[in-house]
Parts: sequence; C-alpha cells; structure tokens
Amino acid sequence: MSSTEIAPIARYKATAAKIRAVEDGPVNFLTGKKWSAKHRKLLENRRKLPVYVNLDKILETYHGNAYLVLTSDTGSGKSTQVPQLILQDEFASGLRVVCTQPRRIAATSLARRVSEEADVVLGKEVGYKVGGDTASSENTRIEYVTEGVLLAELMHDEALSKIGVVIIDEAHERTVELDVLLALLKKIKRARDTDDLQTIVMSATLNAGTFQKFYQNCPAVHIPGRSFNVDVKYLRSGSETPSVIISAAQTVVYIHEKLPPGHILVFAPGQSEILKIIEYLRVNTRKMEMRALYSKLAGSQQQIVLDPKGPRQCIVATNIAEASLTIDGIVYVVDTGIAKQQVYNPRLGMYDLRVESISQASANQRKGRAGRTQDGICFRLYTKAGFEDMSPSTQPKILTQPIDSAILKLTSAGYNKVVDFDWLTRPCPESFSRAAQNLLDWGFLGPDNKVNNHLALLTAWDYFMRVREMLAGNKAYMLRQWCEDHFLDMDVLERIVMSRWRLVKQLRSDQHFKWPNLNLRLTTSQFPRVLKALATAFCTNLAVVRRREDIYLTVYAGVEAMVEPHSAAIQSHSEWVVYNTLQRAGGRVLLEVVSPVSAEWLVDLPYFAPGRAAKTYDGTGLRFPHIQESIDRAKARLSAAAGSKSAKSEN
Repeated sequence: MSSTEIAPIARYKATAAKIRAVEDGPVNFLTGKKWSAKHRKLLENRRKLPVYVNLDKILETYHGNAYLVLTSDTGSGKSTQVPQLILQDEFASGLRVVCTQPRRIAATSLARRVSEEADVVLGKEVGYKVGGDTASSENTRIEYVTEGVLLAELMHDEALSKIGVVIIDEAHERTVELDVLLALLKKIKRARDTDDLQTIVMSATLNAGTFQKFYQNCPAVHIPGRSFNVDVKYLRSGSETPSVIISAAQTVVYIHEKLPPGHILVFAPGQSEILKIIEYLRVNTRKMEMRALYSKLAGSQQQIVLDPKGPRQCIVATNIAEASLTIDGIVYVVDTGIAKQQVYNPRLGMYDLRVESISQASANQRKGRAGRTQDGICFRLYTKAGFEDMSPSTQPKILTQPIDSAILKLTSAGYNKVVDFDWLTRPCPESFSRAAQNLLDWGFLGPDNKVNNHLALLTAWDYFMRVREMLAGNKAYMLRQWCEDHFLDMDVLERIVMSRWRLVKQLRSDQHFKWPNLNLRLTTSQFPRVLKALATAFCTNLAVVRRREDIYLTVYAGVEAMVEPHSAAIQSHSEWVVYNTLQRAGGRVLLEVVSPVSAEWLVDLPYFAPGRAAKTYDGTGLRFPHIQESIDRAKARLSAAAGSKSAKSEN
C-alpha cells in the first residue's frame, strides 16, 4: 500500500468519518485505480441525500444487530446509497452485499446507477442478476437481484455462503417471494457456522412494526426524505367524472399549457389505458413527447423512459413507476388513484383481474415521484375523502396470489409442515390445499410430501409461468424487422433462448440427470413431445371443448372460458388445450398462453384415473361428465388402433 492509499475499513467498524476518508482518497477502494473526475461530482450530490446525512445513525444501529428495519420517505436515497455504504463496512470480509428488488427494471436500473456512482464498470464490482439476464462476475461486491433469483440461489447454497449482507428493498410491496425470503433468512442465520449474516429490511412506509416483530423486536431506524415540497391537489367533492382516463389526459393538457416546465408522470391502471391517454395527448398537444412505461415493455425501451430528454416529456406508467425507479426531472404527478390487481381464486384456479382503488401507502409513493429535485405538484383525481377511505396499506400478495412455488421451495428447504411455517402473514387454508394438490398432481411432491428427484425441473415450471416476460438489451434492426414481419415478439424469443440455455445447464448439473448425449436441436417432429410434456406436467391446467368449438371447460373446476383472442391456438380448433393462466377480465373468462394437446396423451395420467373425477354433491354422478366422455373416447380410439395393429401383424 502506498503512502497515499487509505486502508480498508475493518469489518463492523465503519463510521461516517472513515467512509468519507476512503471516498476522499486518491484511489477507488474497489478497483485500486484513481477516481475519475465524474466521481467527485456524483459524490458531492450523494452526500446531500438523507441516507448519507444520517449515516452514523444507521451504522450505530446496524452494528451489533443481526436484523435492522430501515424506513424512509421517498427520495432519501436508500436503494442506491445503503448498499454502497454498507459495503465499506463489509469490504474486509470479502463477501457480497446483495440487494433484492421486486421488479427486473428496478434491479437493472439501480445497478447501472450505482456502478456509475461507484466509478466501476457494470458487471464487475457492481452488477445485477434477474431472470434471463445477468451482468455479474466473481469479483462483484454489490449485486442487485430480483427476489426470485435470490430464492433460486438458496436452492443451491442454503447458507448463502458468499453473501455477507442481504438488503430486502421495497419490503412494503409484500410479494410472495419476499415473504418466503424473510422467513428463510432466519433459518440461514442459524445454519451458518459463523454469526455473520446481516439482514436489512427497507421499506418506504412507516409500518416497521410488522417486520420488527417478525425479527424478534429488532431495532428500526427512520430516515426523513428530502425537503422539497409537493403540493397535493384533490378533486372537489361533486366534480368527479365518469372517465378517470379522460380526466388524466385533460389534466396533462392543462399542465402542459398553463404550468412551468417540468416532466409529467401519469399513473394509469394498465397498458390499454396508457395507450388511450397517449393517443389523446398526441391529438391534443404539441411540443411534448409521450412515453409509456409498463412491465411488458422491452427492457431497452424501459431504460429510455428512465432518462427523459427535452423540455417536456409525459410518461404514462402503471404502478411499476411507484418505487425504486428514479425518473429525472419529474415535477408533476397525475394520480388516477386506481390500479389493476390480479386476485387468485384457489377454488377455481382462476385469476380475477380487477381495477381497484390503491392504498394510501401507494398514493404517497406516487406523490413522492415528484419533488425529488425541486418542488412539485401531485394532482390526485379523487377527493380528499376518497383518499381517507383508502386502505392504509396494500394487501400482502400471499393472500391474493397462488403459493405453489412458495410451498415447493419451502419443502425443498426442509420444511415439510408448511402450514406451521413461520409465515409473516399466513395464507388462507384453500391456498394451502390447492397448492399441495397441484404439486402432487404435477409430480413435484410424492404422497409422503417429499420432494421428488426431478426438482431441477422446478426451473422449467418457473419459466413456463413467466413465458411472456421480456428480455432487456439492444437488438439488431434487421432481426427485429424479420420478427415483426412474421408477427413474432423478438424480446420474448430472446427470453426463450436464454431460458432454454439455463434449463439445459440446470439439468446437466443435476445429479439425477446424466444425459451425455443430450441432443439440443429441436426438430418439427419433436414438437408433439414438448406439448405432451406440458400436458403431463401441468395436467391441472387442461381444458376441453364444451358445446361450441370456442368454449372450453377447465378440468380442475369446470370453469367455462374462451381462448384469448390473439392466441394462435384459436386456429387449431383442438378438442383439448393446456394453458398458463385462467383469468377473468372485463366480463370474459380467458385461457392465456395456450397450446393444443391430444386427448390420447392424457388417458394414462393419474389425474384422470378412475375415482378422481369430481362427483355431484349427492355422490351419484359426475359433475363434469363431458370431460370423462372425451377421455373414454380417446381410450376407445387407442384400443381400436392397437387392435388394428395387432391384426395386421398377424396377417
């Protein structure tokens, strides 16, 4: 070490003064190279953030406690600054600081921002891992990951031996994966040989008590946000309009024509509403650029939205923009007060897509998108009484989403009595029974509730359920044009290629699968095998034609549904289909992500064994005889074909 270098801080000995000394030194402690000129300017801005200002307060509480709950107002810098500052306290250990995010776009955008602030190349000392996309290396010390990625890492390394600190960000969103992670982190703490795994739970709301109680009354620290004022404007009572979407668009026109410069962020419930608002604005405004932001948007397009240019931009987004994303220059927020919510019905195996009022916590998150760099205005398209009638917080997803994946992960981690698991919020009994029956029917669990040998296929299941997620990255124009000409989504195709590569890697590394001659080239003649595998694995997601050829009956609960209008499977006119999602939306029940399958593939499945068919309430007949009749016809066809083949062989 030269006389000008600063020695790394000993583990658990960091103070604000020591961290400042390292940052003010001539050499980047992560790379050993001189700091760039840009770093100095970024550092000056970082030190103005509330998290940095309150650093000693955070560190004093963090040291000596295995768990810490950190709450802060929007704009405090917790998502970018806490991982960087905690790394200096953790640097001497050689272990990673991992920060989880509920969304892919948040993980990737935060990693890009922090790599810039840390003066390193993205993918080296600072990186990210999200489903299907990775920018990370063995030397990575700060890693932003989605919650699902960290759970997957737990499947291979249950002690998280390469991680020193886990930071759970946006904990107030209460996803299913987050609830499972919070509980498993307790077990990991006990499983490690040394007492050196720290957990920080970060939330943008003041509801720290739930997390504190869960972690044995651990300490909590609250950091105030920035001091910029956000003026909240409500609708006057009696001035509500039938269409909140038109009201949102008209409010944007008013802002653009009457108010000073500054970008505008509009919160709309879904993609269709976003496009309607943008279309209205294109007709009724000039000299303003409109951009959409929603989860199905390609990653490269999402990144463009996060760095708006020009005098005035209007970004119309779903609740994806509520948290973790910093869109520079937002001065005005237009809040419709509604969002689309998927609520799962375990009895029917069906999602209800509803447009519902948001919570007060979400409303305050939306308000906080303005006023990050200057005073702002939030236009709430509802009355003050309407705000007061909102639920204080958003309902945990464990109560509104299926828990199949959570149950399987917990069982594979050694928890066989999942009903008695240490849940942050306990799922309803129907969710438990539906998940257990699904996992048994799919073959992941045996009759003894033990995980079967093909647990490696769990990855396949996860990817099947996320088939429509998109991959970030720049695309060659000609290839994208070819996809558009053939009505294909290039982002989804690249996602499929990446998923396929990861699945093959997973299967080859699993001890139960030893296929040295595995042929990775899929020909057209092999497509039926893939479809048969899907039908076998997801037998609970099968449906058979009922009456008219466009109405299907689900085998699980006898729900009548139509194939989604844009599906290519409509042209197949197949008697049987396997689907990803059953969803009710806008008065229609739809089967989504559908593939045609043959009834002959189903006759030997345990799911259709004698005695399994649902009975009428008095037990005298079948509830859905149409399903059994189709299976019986398939058996008869197979029997006839076998008899014909036998007769030919005798001749």
